[in-house]
Amino acid sequence: MLTLRVENFTDLAVFECKGRIVHSDDVFKLRDGVQSQDAARVIVLDLSEVEAIGGGGLGMLAFLEHWAREQHIRLKLFCLSESVVEGLAQTRSLPRFEIATFQGMMDLLTQFNQRDDECTVAAECGVPENCGISRGASWGTRRQVTQGLKAGPFGANRTGVSAPGDISPKTQAEAQAAFVS
Repeated sequence: MLTLRVENFTDLAVFECKGRIVHSDDVFKLRDGVQSQDAARVIVLDLSEVEAIGGGGLGMLAFLEHWAREQHIRLKLFCLSESVVEGLAQTRSLPRFEIATFQGMMDLLTQFNQRDDECTVAAECGVPENCGISRGASWGTRRQVTQGLKAGPFGANRTGVSAPGDISPKTQAEAQAAFVS
């Protein structure tokens, strides 16, 4: 069973995906959730807690990437679980996706937090507050990222495999090798 949580910033929607994306109802839940955010300029899928992903889930990721591109939305995958990396590697579709690094997520969250702060100030000055939604960080990615999670090869890794930062050249080479074999 897939659980989705979304945190909205001004033009950014961050989805925390937890569970399995195996059955058709889970696949369609992912599609419906992402497509409901068509006003966002950037949609991030945090896939760190996806325990398993089937062919339908992998196909839906490809569909959502295509849909987002056609809507002029940047779709980013963040913190891919081992099962997601393996599935995308087996289907040779990993290069199709934009993978958000730890630093990239920090930059996005900083950028959109500043816009939310500007919207709040504007609202206090009498400007309608329809320029963004910030639901806080009680569960979410903002807290996880800003607390300095240790980054693994595809973003933040809750197991703390390596230091924060971008994908290392060695890790990039390993990921590329998975597509060749």
